[in-house]
Amino acid sequence: MDREVLDLRYISWLNAVKISISILFNGKRILCDHVFLSSASIRESCFKDISREAATLLFGFLQVLVAVKSKNNSLDIFRLLDMYTAISVNWPEFESIFGFKSTAAVLSQALNLLLKLSELVIYVFFDFESMV
Repeated sequence: MDREVLDLRYISWLNAVKISISILFNGKRILCDHVFLSSASIRESCFKDISREAATLLFGFLQVLVAVKSKNNSLDIFRLLDMYTAISVNWPEFESIFGFKSTAAVLSQALNLLLKLSELVIYVFFDFESMV
């Protein structure tokens, strides 16, 4: 992928994380909680079904980017740290929104990406240290 296109997608992803957590997922959670107040199982099932695709799209870009970056020698440490920060800063919201048994897969996916990003950052630091 062209560097300029990748830069635009990277910036779009950072903005999408903020909007998705604060508005999209939180709004869907509030709506499901309000509409299906009488049944916890229906509430959780509905939220899982309507949020799964959006969460997959949100984290799908990052999964591909992490896979490509881990095979590429020209890693941008600042981008990796920005993506790591975007997830880690919003982690309390992730846990409150997706902290239920029905949505544990989404939370697990976010945690795995956070761990992969931290491993990449460490790799880049060690690589830089060996070059120096």
